[in-house]
Amino acid sequence: MQLISPFNGLSRKYSAGCGILKEKKMALDLLSRLKRGPVLCDGAMGTLIYAKGVFINKCYDELNLIQPDLIRGIHQEYLSSGAEVIETNTFGGNSYRLARHGLVDKVHDINFRGAQLARQAADAHNAKVAADVLVAGSVGPLGTRIEPLGKTSREEARESFKQQMAALLEGGVDFFMLETFGYLEELHQAILAAREVSPQTQIVAQVTIDEDGNCLDGASPETFVAKIEEWGADVIGCNCSVGPVAASVARPPSLWRRNPTQEFPAALKAATSICVRRNIWPVMRASSPRPVWA
Repeated sequence: MQLISPFNGLSRKYSAGCGILKEKKMALDLLSRLKRGPVLCDGAMGTLIYAKGVFINKCYDELNLIQPDLIRGIHQEYLSSGAEVIETNTFGGNSYRLARHGLVDKVHDINFRGAQLARQAADAHNAKVAADVLVAGSVGPLGTRIEPLGKTSREEARESFKQQMAALLEGGVDFFMLETFGYLEELHQAILAAREVSPQTQIVAQVTIDEDGNCLDGASPETFVAKIEEWGADVIGCNCSVGPVAASVARPPSLWRRNPTQEFPAALKAATSICVRRNIWPVMRASSPRPVWA
C-alpha cells in the first residue's frame, strides 16, 4: 500500500491528440485531502496481475478490454483493504508501448476503459461505505528515448502523452500519476501534456533513481526537484528501482530547508505491493505482509 501523510508543512507519499477537456468536479481533491490528514493509496498493479497467472509477454494494459473482471477485481481488493486512492491499469497505455503489441489504434479505448473500471469500482465503494475514494490516472514513460538522447521529438512525445491523458480524463480520473520516469525531459513533456489537456487537474510526478540517488539521465535530487517544481507538478517524488533507503537518503536538502509554513508534497513509492492493510509504517508503504521493500 501507499501512505500519503502531511507533516511539518511537507506532505510525503509512501508506497510500491486531444484538447482541453471540461474539468471533472471532485468532492475533495488530492491536495485538499492531504491538508485534512493522511491518505492511504493502493499499491502495484502489474505484480498482482502476474500473481493471478498472466505472464509478462502479455500486454497488461489490454486487459482493461479483454479481461475487465480481472482488473476490476484487483481494484476491489485494494478498496476492501482500505485504499483511499486507486490507480488505473494504464502504466504502459501510450502509443509507443502499445505499438509493440499491435495496439496503437487502441490507445483511447484502453485508457478510457482503464479509467472507467477504476472509476466504477471507486464509485461503487464510495456509495456502499460512504467513502471518498479518488482515482489516479497512471502514466508511465514512453519506452523510447526522446531528443536529445533519442530520435523521438519532444512534440511527438508530448502528443503521445496527450492522447493517453485525454482518454484517462474522459474515463473519469481525478488526477494524473506520472511515475517511474528516468529522464527529466520526458517527464517535462508529460507534465506539459497534462497541463494542455487539463490545466486544473493535479499532477503527481515521480522519477526513478539509481543507488547514488540520481535519475537515469544523471540528474541529481537537487536538480530534478527544482526542475519538476518549476514545471508545475503538485507532488514530487521517487518510485520503483532502488527502494526507500536510497530514495530517502537521496532527498535533497532543499526540500527540508523550506519554510515550515510552505506546503509542498514529496513522494516516495516502492516497486511492488499486495492487498494488505497491516504493518504500514509512518515512513513507508508495505510491499509485502511485512514492511519490506521490493
